[in-house]
Amino acid sequence: MNKAIKKLCNVHVIQEVQKRYRIDPCTLTNLNGNESFVYSYSSRNKEFVLKITHSFHRSFEQIMAEVDWLQYLDAHGVKVSLATLSINGQYVEKIDCGDSYFSAVSYEKAKGKIVKQHSHDSNLLQNWGRTMGRIHNVSKDYHCTSLTIKRPEWNENKYLDISKWLPSDFTSIIQAFNNIYEKLRILPKGINDYGLIHSDLHHQNFLLDNNHITVIDFDDSEYSWFINDIAKTVYNETFNFSVHPKERFKFAQFFLHHFMIGYLRENSIDSILMKHFNDFLQFRHIFVFTRKYQKINSGKNHSYEKKLINKFHFDLEEVIPLLEFNRVNCTIK
Repeated sequence: MNKAIKKLCNVHVIQEVQKRYRIDPCTLTNLNGNESFVYSYSSRNKEFVLKITHSFHRSFEQIMAEVDWLQYLDAHGVKVSLATLSINGQYVEKIDCGDSYFSAVSYEKAKGKIVKQHSHDSNLLQNWGRTMGRIHNVSKDYHCTSLTIKRPEWNENKYLDISKWLPSDFTSIIQAFNNIYEKLRILPKGINDYGLIHSDLHHQNFLLDNNHITVIDFDDSEYSWFINDIAKTVYNETFNFSVHPKERFKFAQFFLHHFMIGYLRENSIDSILMKHFNDFLQFRHIFVFTRKYQKINSGKNHSYEKKLINKFHFDLEEVIPLLEFNRVNCTIK
């Protein structure tokens, strides 16, 4: 998180949020959020999660759109953590801070526990895939209740302008990214292929309670291709959570096979779009690299920067043959 934003979220902002949600500060615990300030707290013998987000990261309208979608998903059989009302009867509270503002939301704390990656058995993966498939299927008929609130499109992310965040001498990376972007930009966006997705459904963003999955953290939700949601999950689990490079193909093969068995019980994917699975993987790979580079570069950690660049180039070479769909025992409807 930006240091300037951390300074803006001062005692005044926290106290104002506490007042609007009647939060006893003695119950407030910092959960060390990544892009937002995240806390747990208790009230009236119930547990809640409080998220405070600066307008640089998400606008008030985007967060309102997230809350609206959560209510829709809950009404259509997807277990999510719903937002709760403030003392003003609002699901999202805006706290002005000079020329910017923070948006605060209090969510019901979901039951269950976050699973560990080494416990990814076939039953869990199929349940996980089925949950994502259900989200995609029911969201085909979703429309915002207000024309003034809407989640962003996939290409509206400010970090997609990677030439702004990477040095100009990273020409091969920038060119590779731009080539993939152009391929994805012209893909069909039919109702069965494209819609509102979670966009970050890795194993730390759902809770498991007696085989019931409750999905959390919809901060990255956006309009994109459903296959992109699948690709991001496979990428995150294979590359972002310490799977040894020699084990990646075996892990990804097992993961994707069982994940898709569950997914296809709820939704189908066009086989033509499946051919672009690796494009979405590479797109995610370069995007993640850009975000990591941007963060470490601001810290002037040149030693870590060099290690990251070397690792990235190795992974970029490996990602192409690693996760091709036609090498995975997965039947597409």
